[in-house]
Amino acid sequence: MVIIHLIGCTSLKPIEAGPNELQDKIRHENIVNIHDWVKVHTEEGKEYQFQITAIDETYIRGDDVSRGDEVSVPIDSIVALESQEISIGKTSLLVGTGIATWALFIIIVGPVLLLGSVW
Repeated sequence: MVIIHLIGCTSLKPIEAGPNELQDKIRHENIVNIHDWVKVHTEEGKEYQFQITAIDETYIRGDDVSRGDEVSVPIDSIVALESQEISIGKTSLLVGTGIATWALFIIIVGPVLLLGSVW
């Protein structure tokens, strides 16, 4: 249940930089890492959304689960990039709500299950 909440509390956040600066940051500043989920926009107008499996000086590679294939995007063609960001506030709220719901369920239904039908 917690995993579902964590998945639901992520969003893609644009990385603010021009194409050349962005490409340099990908290569040298670790703005994205292996296992990160990203959406990449290329100068050809293509868009890819995938989980990164490898980064080198030339390419970002990953698994595109929507298409079921491996993606290999030349870093020099990337003009915009969005990376996954986990919202701690939303995650905390959803996890807290889930715990409260289970507690309420146990408080209300637990005695009925233990004692049998009250009616």
